[in-house]
Amino acid sequence: TVFHLGQDDLFCMEMSPFDPKVFATGGNERDLSVWDLRKSEPPSDADADAPSPETPLHRTLQPTWKAKNVKHDNLDMRVPVWITALKWLSPTRIVTASGYGQVRVYDTTKARRPVVDVKIGDHPIRALAVSADGALAVVSDTTGIVSHVDLALGKVVGSFRGIAGAVTSLYCCATEDKVVMVGLDRMLRIHEAAGKRRNLEKVYIKQRTQALLVDESHEDAPPPPPAPVDGEE
Repeated sequence: TVFHLGQDDLFCMEMSPFDPKVFATGGNERDLSVWDLRKSEPPSDADADAPSPETPLHRTLQPTWKAKNVKHDNLDMRVPVWITALKWLSPTRIVTASGYGQVRVYDTTKARRPVVDVKIGDHPIRALAVSADGALAVVSDTTGIVSHVDLALGKVVGSFRGIAGAVTSLYCCATEDKVVMVGLDRMLRIHEAAGKRRNLEKVYIKQRTQALLVDESHEDAPPPPPAPVDGEE
């Protein structure tokens, strides 16, 4: 099945971890939108006659919720929209990062405008990750600055040091208080997620990595027992 959203220039899409039929999108002059695959329009009769991989069903989707841009700035000029990353915090709360250095939190049950709006800097934000409890976010821009944002307080509470190039992907561990990151300097780094945010591990991985995926369920196999010495049982 092919779903038509009627939007172009989308930069990011994230499936809801709370509902496999719901996802959110954002992009260049495409504000945050939430979609539900169950709300698609039925296919036409022509499509229904030939449901095959060569002629897939086509459905049209309309957003079930759409954000509204923030108010004009102090010069009464429209604030541009450029969503570069987003993450779900709960079934109704979503955090976004923008190409204009903003981090925003939306609550679909309260308002169409953001309930939290934080200005991180002037450079585009490239990667975004959130803690397991949804209270903190880690964001990186195109200059290699990685910031820790308290989403409840709506402010930057710290930064991660010693990073040479732009970080392209971030991950906040759910089982340990750590942040994993990769970037254009060809390094994989593991940092503390609290305190001084010190670097714990650094591995050269030879290539410029664009994304990472962490398997926290993996456990190393126990070492094999030592081989018996000759003459011993």
